Amino acid sequence: VYASNRRMPIDDDVDRKRIKQDLVKESEKDAMRTCMEESDKTGFDRCMGELAEPAEVAGELFRGLSDERKQNKEKRAKEDAAVEVVGERFQICMEAATSDGQKKDCHDAMRAGAGMAGLKEDVEDVMKKFQ
Repeated sequence: VYASNRRMPIDDDVDRKRIKQDLVKESEKDAMRTCMEESDKTGFDRCMGELAEPAEVAGELFRGLSDERKQNKEKRAKEDAAVEVVGERFQICMEAATSDGQKKDCHDAMRAGAGMAGLKEDVEDVMKKFQ
């Protein structure tokens, strides 16, 4: 009803919302890729705190939403970005690994990366989400 009264196709509105969510997620992914080079969670958190771009992008794109809704969308974007960044890093590592020892190192690096990014899921669950 809302969309028809405004003479706006529903698909267009849905696509616009999805694109905004994807833009915020991509901004978070870029920041996380940069900060994943840190050696521990403290350094990662400090690095993420110093990068203001993801918060600015989210603030601009989610303008007009209630604070609760904005926080939920930002949280979802951060979680999705973390899964994708950790999954991408693991995939690249596994493609380059030639021995069982190197593959085990990839699993260990993925666990460390998931912990730094704040993912609570098991490593296998992260990989399922990534695929």
